Amino acid sequence: FGEQFREKLQNGIYNMNMKTSSLDAEIITELIHSGDAVELIQRKYELALQANKIFDTCFPLVGHKPPANSSFFRWLPFPCDKPGKEVEHELMKLGVEIVHSYRFTVIPNEDEHYLRVTLSKAGNSKKLLKGLEIIRQYIQKNRIVR
Repeated sequence: FGEQFREKLQNGIYNMNMKTSSLDAEIITELIHSGDAVELIQRKYELALQANKIFDTCFPLVGHKPPANSSFFRWLPFPCDKPGKEVEHELMKLGVEIVHSYRFTVIPNEDEHYLRVTLSKAGNSKKLLKGLEIIRQYIQKNRIVR
């Protein structure tokens, strides 16, 4: 596609609903019928609670509204004029993958910026804590926190 369409296509792609795959639906159906779904959901819920406690320890001033205490991701306010792609790239070089809020907006908002921090991807509490510390240090180093 032409460069003149890049921004419009990216905005459209990031703001559309995707169909659940047939394989996912089949796996979920089997888990429900076998009775294993309840145990799996309970374990994921407990891990989410633990991950959110770690997030709250690293970013105590962010706060949250229920059900954020069991969410698989959190929004971190990011008062900075630095371009979102640049922030994503710099943090990726530090070993942390985040998603800037510009990817979720149809119409860019220059006044409010957020980082979408996934809490379930790290694999364990130790890696999550390390990643959150890297984000916190990045924010402090760039004097982004008010």
